[in-house]
Amino acid sequence: MQSGRTQRLFFALWPQPGVRAALAGWRDQAHAVAGGRAMQSRNLHMTLAFLGETGIDRMPAIEDAARSVRLEPGVMRLDRCAFWKHNHIVWAGGDAPEILQSAVGRLRDALDRAGVTVDHKPFVPHVTLLRNVNAFANVPVMEPIDWPLSDFVLVASGHDAAGVVYRIASGQF
Repeated sequence: MQSGRTQRLFFALWPQPGVRAALAGWRDQAHAVAGGRAMQSRNLHMTLAFLGETGIDRMPAIEDAARSVRLEPGVMRLDRCAFWKHNHIVWAGGDAPEILQSAVGRLRDALDRAGVTVDHKPFVPHVTLLRNVNAFANVPVMEPIDWPLSDFVLVASGHDAAGVVYRIASGQF
């Protein structure tokens, strides 16, 4: 998943199989109502820190920064499906627990200290379900999803024959 000497990288929560299946169920229900392009189940995740195109020579600094941050065990409850009109995305989300907000802040600070470029947009905990949606209304109420928090991963973005694919580039922090 690398392009020359760079990779498109981000840190994310990577869902366990049960959470991934529940998210795919939400995606399918929303897709039936709203249309658009459904995200592949294999790519469902929650971005914590977006690095973008990053030189592969920066991997040791990136991994060291991530190792300095601990995500305390807890639960992220996804309890709503919403629509961002400005970018035509339907997403699942909820209110981030303090342990997650704090870990995201510490991760971004650690990356800054390591001289790694990171996007500092406010953290909005969400999982993109659909893209290219023009309107979104009348989505069925969905059962909340409790996502156990224990670790996060570094993810690389690339392509294969089926389209965009995200793969874990560096293991659980």
